[in-house]
Amino acid sequence: MTERLHVVGSTPQEPPSYGRVLTEAIRAAASRLEGWGEEPGRNNRGQQIDELRRIAGVGEVGGAGAWCAVAASAACVLGAAAAGLRLPFAPSPGAAALTRACGVAGSYVVAPQPWYRWGSYRGEVDADALSDALLIAWRRGGDNPRQRWQAHVELIVGYEGANDVLITWAGNVEPKGEARELLVSHGIAVYPGQAIYHLRVHERGAWRSRLYAVAGGLVSSRLAS
Repeated sequence: MTERLHVVGSTPQEPPSYGRVLTEAIRAAASRLEGWGEEPGRNNRGQQIDELRRIAGVGEVGGAGAWCAVAASAACVLGAAAAGLRLPFAPSPGAAALTRACGVAGSYVVAPQPWYRWGSYRGEVDADALSDALLIAWRRGGDNPRQRWQAHVELIVGYEGANDVLITWAGNVEPKGEARELLVSHGIAVYPGQAIYHLRVHERGAWRSRLYAVAGGLVSSRLAS
C-alpha cells in the first residue's frame, strides 16, 4: 500500500513515524508525573507509588520494591494510551529487563554492557539517536557479585551533544540542587530522603558512568496507515 503523505500547502511532508509519535507521547506523559513519589519517611512506599504500580500493571501494590522501572513503565503505558498506539514492549518492574525489552522492540544506541564493566562508557554515540532514545539504565550493586544484576532506569528527554549533557525523567531518586529547586518552584514540597519523580540533568558526560544500556530506536517504525 502506498503510504499517505501529510501535505502543508503544496509541499508534501513525511508523516510522523509510529515511534516518534509514541516517544513524544511517552515523554509528555512522564512530564505529567512530575512530583509523584514516596511519602516522607516511607522508602519505596506511598499512595502515588502504588498508583504507578497499578497504571503500569507491574510491581506489588503495597510493597516496598524499587520503583524506577515502575515509573518509567507507567509513563510508557500512559503515553501509548494517550496516542492511541500499541506499546511494542511489555512494562516491567525491573530496570534492566525494561530497557532490554525496549531495545529488542526498537534498537539500542548502546547495547547492554557486561556486568563486570564498572568504569565509564567511552564509546562514540550518535547524538541524534541518543536524543531520540527512550530509556537509559545504569548498573548498581557495587562490588557485591550477588547484587551486580541490579540496575536503575530513567526516561530520556533529550541530549545536548556539544556538552555531552543528557536530560532525563528520574524516578526513585532524591532530587537535589537545581532539581530540587525546580520542584519547589512548581509548588512541590520535597522532604529529606524523599525520592520524587523529577527532571534530572546529567552534566558533562556523567551519564556514561556505570552505563548498562541505552534503548529506543522506535522513531524508525512507520505509523500504520
